[in-house]
Amino acid sequence: MKRLIDILLPQEENCKKDISRIDALIHSEMFLKGFGESAHLLQKPQDYPIVDNYLKAAEMLLSESIYDLPKPWPYQCFMEVWEEEDGRIKYDSSLSNENRIKLRDYIEDKKKQYGDFNGDLFKLIKNQYDRHEIKDFLLNQITPINDIEVGISDNPEHVICNNFPNEIEGFINGLINTSFYIGLKESPFYIRILEAFETGGLPAGWKGPTPVNGGKPIDCLQLLHYGS
Repeated sequence: MKRLIDILLPQEENCKKDISRIDALIHSEMFLKGFGESAHLLQKPQDYPIVDNYLKAAEMLLSESIYDLPKPWPYQCFMEVWEEEDGRIKYDSSLSNENRIKLRDYIEDKKKQYGDFNGDLFKLIKNQYDRHEIKDFLLNQITPINDIEVGISDNPEHVICNNFPNEIEGFINGLINTSFYIGLKESPFYIRILEAFETGGLPAGWKGPTPVNGGKPIDCLQLLHYGS
C-alpha cells in the first residue's frame, strides 16, 4: 500500500502531521505485534487497563447484548461510544456543514483516485497478521469462559480473522477522518485509540461511564495486549 500522505494529500500542516503519524503506525513492525507470537518481547503497557483474553476483548468490542444484562453493566456498548464520538467530530465541532461536506468528499475522492483503498488497507492488516502469526497465537491462548458475560461467537477463528480486522480497518479510517475534520489533538478518544495501536495492542472496549457521563478515554478504553 502506498503511503497515506501520498494517497490523501493533506494540505494543512497539522493534518499532515496526523496522517504521517497514522502512516508510520500502519507500516511499522510494532503494528498489531502485541497480540501475536512475539508479544512476549514487548512490555505490557502500564497506563492502560489490560485485557489478556481475546474472546473477552471481542465481547466488549463487538457485542450489543450488554443491554440484556442487569445494570450496572460490567462494560459499555463500545459501538455506541464510538458512534457518539464520530457524530461529535462530524456534527458538533466548529465545522460548518458546507466545510464538513467538502472534507468528506475530498477524502472519498482521494481514496477513489487511489483505487481499492479499503481493500488494500485490509490486505495490509492481513499481512501484519501473517507477520506476527496472530491467528495461531490467539487460537492457542487459554480463554477462561467464566470471564465472559454474553459471548460473541462460537467461532473463535472468525472473530480473530474477520471481526478484529474489520474493526481495525474502521479505527484507521476513523483516525484519518478525525485528522481532516478537527485534528487528532481535539479528540481524546481517537488519540487514545492511536496510542493503543502504537503499543502493539488492540483497543478492546470501554469500562466505566460513557463519555457523555464523564468517562475519559485515558481511564476507560481497554487494551488487548499479551506483553510480559
